[in-house]
Amino acid sequence: MRTLGIMPTSNDVSWAIVEGTKSSPVVVPLDSTKQKFPSGKNESDLLHDLYRFALSLLQDKAIEKAVILQAGTSQYGKTSSIRVKTEAIFQIAAVESNKPVEVIHPNTLKAQIKKFESIAGDTPEAVLNAGNDFKPKPWRDAVLTAWMGLD
Repeated sequence: MRTLGIMPTSNDVSWAIVEGTKSSPVVVPLDSTKQKFPSGKNESDLLHDLYRFALSLLQDKAIEKAVILQAGTSQYGKTSSIRVKTEAIFQIAAVESNKPVEVIHPNTLKAQIKKFESIAGDTPEAVLNAGNDFKPKPWRDAVLTAWMGLD
């Protein structure tokens, strides 16, 4: 199976593609894994461009399932509106592409990370990133979100 993990923030969106199974996952190398939201751009134009990009990514990379990390509340107790809109854009693009889509809660991701070693045999860094720390952190979350979507 080939899954796309999406990690939106209030400033950008990171993604990763993981294929295989939960016990034998492999990160698919990509030319880019992040798209920054340009400041000052009309939000409607930004969302339209993001939708076209999401459709292209889903189709061009032969994605079988999209998994999105749900927006939680920030340290200020609010959820970023652009982050929620980004989730919706990827959900719509997945449905338009006839791909299953799943939105997971951050607490679900944290619980699965704790189980990762027992499922895949080692730490996420060792199995999915040649033993190196994931940088930046949103890309790590995108990789692990994609891993969660594997069968």
